[in-house]
Amino acid sequence: NALKAEFLFKRDQEYVLNQQQVILVDEFTGRLMQGRRLSDGLHQAIEAKENVKILSESVTFATITLQNFFRMYPKLSGMTGTALTEAEEFYKIYKLEVVEIPTNAEIKRKDVSDLIFKNEKSKFSHIVERVSELQKEGSPILIGTTSIEKSETLSKLLRKKNVSHNVLNAKHHEKEAEIIAEAGRPGFVTVATNMAGRGTDIVLGGSEKTLEDWGQAHKNVVNSGGLRVIGTERHESRRIDNQLRGRSGRQGDPGFTQFYISLDDDLMRRFGGDRIKSLMDLVGMEEDVPIENKMLTRAVENAQSKVEGFNFEIRKALVEYDDVMNKQREIIYDIRNKSLKMEHNFKEWELEIKENIHDIFNSYVDEKNEILDKSRVLEDLGRIFNINPNDVSKNLSKLDGNFSRDEVSEFIDNRIDFFEKENNEQEISEWISSLFLRFIDLHWVEHLTTMDNMRQGIGLQAAGQRDPLLQYKKAGFDMFEGLLIRIKKDVSFNIFRFSSLNAGLNNNSSPQNVTRGNSMKKIRLKNDKKIGRNDPCPCGSGLKYKKCFGTPKCSL
Repeated sequence: NALKAEFLFKRDQEYVLNQQQVILVDEFTGRLMQGRRLSDGLHQAIEAKENVKILSESVTFATITLQNFFRMYPKLSGMTGTALTEAEEFYKIYKLEVVEIPTNAEIKRKDVSDLIFKNEKSKFSHIVERVSELQKEGSPILIGTTSIEKSETLSKLLRKKNVSHNVLNAKHHEKEAEIIAEAGRPGFVTVATNMAGRGTDIVLGGSEKTLEDWGQAHKNVVNSGGLRVIGTERHESRRIDNQLRGRSGRQGDPGFTQFYISLDDDLMRRFGGDRIKSLMDLVGMEEDVPIENKMLTRAVENAQSKVEGFNFEIRKALVEYDDVMNKQREIIYDIRNKSLKMEHNFKEWELEIKENIHDIFNSYVDEKNEILDKSRVLEDLGRIFNINPNDVSKNLSKLDGNFSRDEVSEFIDNRIDFFEKENNEQEISEWISSLFLRFIDLHWVEHLTTMDNMRQGIGLQAAGQRDPLLQYKKAGFDMFEGLLIRIKKDVSFNIFRFSSLNAGLNNNSSPQNVTRGNSMKKIRLKNDKKIGRNDPCPCGSGLKYKKCFGTPKCSL
């Protein structure tokens, strides 16, 4: 995490510092993601790097991929201007066809071939010169950047050239509406991240006070060629680039778009940038002279297509792994939803509760059907049924602590039957439901963390010629089966603590004063009053019942 925080996460690219807090930035929209934090201590590592207050680590209570979240809807449909490049993914993940609809008005926008520079410095200096010329011609200009850092670097260069402009990024998001409203005015320059590239309608002419003023400004902008869009770098996804292009030439208006690329850009470095740079050196080209070639533009788009395919395979694999979790989610949430609606009844779980309790005592029985540790049996019976082990011993046998396996089994069945008769069905349903809620929330969080850790390392199975996904499914199934067993056992071993079971025992103990376990602590229970979630816990801790019962601090 320390290495990731130091080298992979850069300020003003992946995150910003806002009021001494590390706020993540959305890579695709350029907007701040308030309240979102990285897991597994990575966010804390970034906070330590930036020397700000380290906040507590977040705990994951539920996870779902966007793909599986959308697939929960009975019907899926949508409309977007950039779906065509992702048509394959729409079909493979959602079984949705993409249909291209003709535009309302003829597109008059000119999309010019990319200009390719040897390095970033020459690219930015050329952009500044070009923007200065266009501003004098009275054209509104939108400059798209890929990060906050790049937008601010370009802003400094424009200020040195005395080019008036506005900056729209995650640091100035509160001025977004005002900046966008002015972005279409003649001669206005706007430097923006992806915030201005998605769903933003820039009106040519800006927001003039009167209709006449706006009409004149609109006419001037149209005559100057419309909104000029300059992209400072190609994004990994063609869809993001198309969104930026789409700010210009809307509803039949004229427009102009062009991307300026340097061989230092991330995308170019990954796909042949060094080879092209060597070729430029060989030919003896000057640094500030750009290359404009349709073949090179196509090569860049092919590189983008390769990255998109790679990213799609990652998302597809993520969905395949999440499908395993999705089945588990459905089962767990079904039990949890029934708990919230108080739909669990004792008859439904009685057999399983009996089996779980019998199982724990069968582990104390040897091959000759004799009990190995009778004192442990008495302690466990007392703990489960909330009664004193001495009282259990008296009821099992008249013979000074000697009792058989059959007597224990009979005692367990009698206690369970007595519990069902002494308490009404509604109360028992509420108790079972509250226990399921408590133990599902407790164990599900641990299960999510374990499954996530396993998913990150399961790829090593490929080294042993085994399919990682298949191994993940097998291990995940075993772990989930163990999770359900743990939850059901915890419910079985705690359900009887809600009620005093001394009543009906062959001793002088009063049902109103229950002594339990070895602590010999007396707890006053009122049979005629139900314990509310916000009532004080009967154990005497002083905490509310919902905060105390079931925790290690509670003596019940």
